[in-house]
Amino acid sequence: MYSEIIFLYYFNDLTGAMLTSMIFCLVTFLGSIVATHLPELWYGIGVVIGAFCGWTFAYFRIRFMERNLDAHIFCKGSLLKPGMGTQPPGQVYSRAEQAAAEAPAAR
Repeated sequence: MYSEIIFLYYFNDLTGAMLTSMIFCLVTFLGSIVATHLPELWYGIGVVIGAFCGWTFAYFRIRFMERNLDAHIFCKGSLLKPGMGTQPPGQVYSRAEQAAAEAPAAR
């Protein structure tokens, strides 16, 4: 289950990672409360059920992300932070400016 949470982070699905963790914690808590009324052999059943529920939810969330991967990659987010302002110059390097900057240093 923990590796699935990391995969959800990798796909930038923070909501899915949070829901997976919350489902695990909630089901483990409730399962542990119920297990206190069972024999000592079953005290750990809450963690097992919680891990299974968290893993199952994360599995289907990752499966949904992989099926809709094209829409996730090409339709959400941007590579550059959008903002208003002047456009930077298109020229990156100029030999004349570089030579002028190096000329006083060479003397």
